[in-house]
Amino acid sequence: RVTVAALQQNGQTIVNATLIVNSGKPTTLSCVTGNSRPDAKIDWYIGSEKIGNGTSLNFIPTIVDHDKTIYCRAYNIDPNQPVFSDKPILFVR
Repeated sequence: RVTVAALQQNGQTIVNATLIVNSGKPTTLSCVTGNSRPDAKIDWYIGSEKIGNGTSLNFIPTIVDHDKTIYCRAYNIDPNQPVFSDKPILFVR
């Protein structure tokens, strides 16, 4: 079972309630999970919309993303028992 999921940008864990990004500029985030067998499956969301999967997310923020949460959801055996990263609010400038 997956027990932890954390968002990272440039190798630093995101602990702030707000994530500042630039509109139109490519942004990469990582979802780091604790060890699990089998390996965790990871989905990415902005608000309630699934926008990707895998340990890394490459996206280009737009003003439409402003004030929405971004987070990863991780699970392995049972998708009904996921863990979630923190959910910072995007500040798109």
